[in-house]
Amino acid sequence: KDGFEINPYDKCVANKMVNGKQCTIAWYVDDNIAGHADEKVLDELFEMVESHFGKLAVQRGRMFDFLGMDVSFKNNGTFVLASSGHRKKAVELFGDDVSGEVSSPATKRLFTVYEDSPLLDKHKDKTFHSVVMLMLWVTKRSRP
Repeated sequence: KDGFEINPYDKCVANKMVNGKQCTIAWYVDDNIAGHADEKVLDELFEMVESHFGKLAVQRGRMFDFLGMDVSFKNNGTFVLASSGHRKKAVELFGDDVSGEVSSPATKRLFTVYEDSPLLDKHKDKTFHSVVMLMLWVTKRSRP
């Protein structure tokens, strides 16, 4: 809509050339991110989106949070994505001491099933699944 073309590789990203520069908008459920070299273009974009969906909460600047990732734009034209907050949250949720070091989680016992091992209680079961999903999100959305 309004001249934006959906990215063929990611259907949650749309691009449009405005004043010779690319304007990009991306969305994930109810979080959005937009970028353009000219702040006025972004102002117009936000007005257009608000005309369809209502008032937006907008963060501006060289550093902000998007989907739990810290986004930081550098002066040399590059940017950094960090998700250390997610990893810290996973360690806190897990609750057990995970301070040791290993070269790989792939030990000889990786696929060993201990049939006599007791089931987790409901709280630990929910916590375990939350930590696994949180770390899956981190590995899917960021790279070291």
